[in-house]
Amino acid sequence: MAKSAPPADDGAKALERWNSQLRKGVFELLVLGRLERARSYGYALIADLKRDAGMEDIAEGTLYPVLSRLKSDGFVTAEWVAAEEGAPRKYYAITEEGRRALAHMRAAWMRIDNAVQLRSNEE
Repeated sequence: MAKSAPPADDGAKALERWNSQLRKGVFELLVLGRLERARSYGYALIADLKRDAGMEDIAEGTLYPVLSRLKSDGFVTAEWVAAEEGAPRKYYAITEEGRRALAHMRAAWMRIDNAVQLRSNEE
């Protein structure tokens, strides 16, 4: 009996899972990279990541646990700042240890990127 091909949407689901895992894997790198430019608060970080990193589906529930973990790791600091209008905002800033971690993450990312590019050039 001939084996039937899997439904076409199985491939799409697999690629969606892969994209999700990729985003999770580089999320801390993206957050630290954004904070390297300037301190920021959660809502602005989300807006920047949606705009600049193609993470349109990112939610606050994803960002805040990561910021909390980065703070616990000593990679960011958090400070409440009074807003000109509305409630105070919690601003996050990268620390020196966070800059070292970011450099390490970027180096790891470059190794992966180089391996992918090398493999692509061989084909």
